[in-house]
This record gives sequence, C-alpha cells and structure tokens, in this order.
Amino acid sequence: MEPGNPDSIIGKEKQREVQEVLDFDIRNYRSHLLKRHEVDIPFEMLDCLSAFASIQPFIN
Repeated sequence: MEPGNPDSIIGKEKQREVQEVLDFDIRNYRSHLLKRHEVDIPFEMLDCLSAFASIQPFIN
C-alpha cells in the first residue's frame, strides 16, 4: 500500500478490509509475518471474476 514507508499501518487496515470482502483469514493461507505496509491476497482467493471485481476498489 505504501512501499516507501515500512512504518505505515495502512496495509494492515486494508488487509482486514480485503479479508472481510473476500471472507478469508490470511493466517489460514500464510504462515510468514506480514508487513504492516503491504496487503497479501492469496491467489486461491482470486478464483473467479467476481473476486477480482470485489477487490477493485482497493487497487490504486
């Protein structure tokens, strides 16, 4: 979300929002520590066109 600012927490907030929209918990898919300024969406969650459409508002 903010690649030049690792201290930002915007990614963490957006991660929660994306998880709610796509109805998943990232801890069930990834075991590594997530960065606070990035959002991780597993490819498994993007299995149809409607999933892509639902995350479109989060993409800059």
